[in-house]
Amino acid sequence: MSITAPVSYPFLTKEEQAMTRSTVAAITRSGHFHLESNGSVYALPPYAAQKVVGLLDLLGEGQEVCIIPGRAAEVSVAQAAKFLDMSEACVHEVLELGVLEYRQDGDQYWIDQDSLLAYEQRVAFKLKGLKEIIRMSEEMGLYDDE
Repeated sequence: MSITAPVSYPFLTKEEQAMTRSTVAAITRSGHFHLESNGSVYALPPYAAQKVVGLLDLLGEGQEVCIIPGRAAEVSVAQAAKFLDMSEACVHEVLELGVLEYRQDGDQYWIDQDSLLAYEQRVAFKLKGLKEIIRMSEEMGLYDDE
């Protein structure tokens, strides 16, 4: 499983982030991760626990998380749209621009997962840069969002 965290607005409150960070710290200290359901306790295998802790760590930092199965070499347009938080029509436009590697099977498009992840990172990097430019412009009194 690949866990990615695009630069985004925090969707957890500060209190929820703090609670998540303390949970990660407790799990890390104990070295064990258990789930409880209806009075039964289930231990997670170490690899699964590591992934869950990684997910919680990202959430504790206030990052949005989207999960794509790690063994999937290709994803559908619908899956890519959900991952990138855009419409399927926008994904098709990106495909037409040749930005993503894909193959076509009839009328279905299959997007290379590595290409999708690289594209998402490029977009996140550019968005971070734009936000920094806006912040600096606001500080200098050059930008007014109204």
